Amino acid sequence: QCAFRTEIDIEDNLVISLRLTNGVKGAYMQCNFSPDAERNYAIIGTEGRLEINLHEHQIRLLKRPHNQVYDEVGRHASIVEIDPESLKGGHGGSDPKIAQGFLEYLLHDIPPRATMLDGRMSVAAGCAATDSIRHGGIQHIPPPQGWTPEAS
Repeated sequence: QCAFRTEIDIEDNLVISLRLTNGVKGAYMQCNFSPDAERNYAIIGTEGRLEINLHEHQIRLLKRPHNQVYDEVGRHASIVEIDPESLKGGHGGSDPKIAQGFLEYLLHDIPPRATMLDGRMSVAAGCAATDSIRHGGIQHIPPPQGWTPEAS
């Protein structure tokens, strides 16, 4: 729970392990207070690691060579600079982009990048994670009633 205020009922620190229906395994870690108060993200996969540092306005892609042991010295990084203007608005600039995408769908029938099922499953994962953190145990997220893979 919140380290500073008892009336706040969200977790400040958490780690979640998950397995998707396609067998992909993942972990999510969140720390809402740290010495530097920066937002940093890392996505690690079999092909390498994607690091996002909003404070430094950079995205780094570290690719792992095929059939070789990952070597800290031998890695090759691609760095993309993020335009600080694109980060303006809530949640690092994503709130205005989500609102713009919604308007484009309503006004011009341009479909969103994420489907309704994506949104539903994202919220369901958060709810299941919170339930697991607060009550323990493995949580299973069933697909929506009547859902079939062909429908997505």
